[in-house]
Amino acid sequence: LSFDSDDNDFKGELDFKPFYLISDLNFNYLDFNKIFRNDSILLNILNSEILNNQNLNAQFNFNVKKIKGIKNFESVVFKIFFEEGNILVKNSTLNWNDSVLINLKDIQIYNDKNKLFFSGNVVFDFLNTSKFYNFYQITRSYRKEIKSIELDFLLDPYNKKIELDNVKIDNNSNKSVDKYINKFNSKKANIFNKFIYRNSIKSFFLNYDEG
Repeated sequence: LSFDSDDNDFKGELDFKPFYLISDLNFNYLDFNKIFRNDSILLNILNSEILNNQNLNAQFNFNVKKIKGIKNFESVVFKIFFEEGNILVKNSTLNWNDSVLINLKDIQIYNDKNKLFFSGNVVFDFLNTSKFYNFYQITRSYRKEIKSIELDFLLDPYNKKIELDNVKIDNNSNKSVDKYINKFNSKKANIFNKFIYRNSIKSFFLNYDEG
């Protein structure tokens, strides 16, 4: 069974044997701040585990032109999968300022002791390092040529905390970066705070030593 809206903002397919739903949703923008507020309807639904149904198998593809609340994010593609009680985000990309392509890989959304967590892997592919460094005002002496950064993360959206692990720059680990990440994790800072977020990125590159 196929369906779509008149403006093609919503379309999909539904199979009954076995049951599987796939749908494409197109948005001009999404409000980041509303999605991650503590009273967010989406977060509360995810935390309720109502979607962790063994019989629910579906795929939702979100195509978003811009994200309100975060500058310079464009051409966002989120693919959310419901697979036998698991909620996964994978094969998803975000284009930041045409300088970094962010790839979300194998992210699991789960509830632990009545707390919601996002856990997974993300890869940052640098398309234009000069543009990136200029935006974050990284001192020229710290502007290394980087092709990619890969890391694992654990996000607590209600408390606005994130922990990072297994950071690799161009497929290599770095002792200076590992030391900084351990310090960053111990602070448990509010990563949703724009000032903290921006300074954390600057500090990361100031601590990166090619060795």
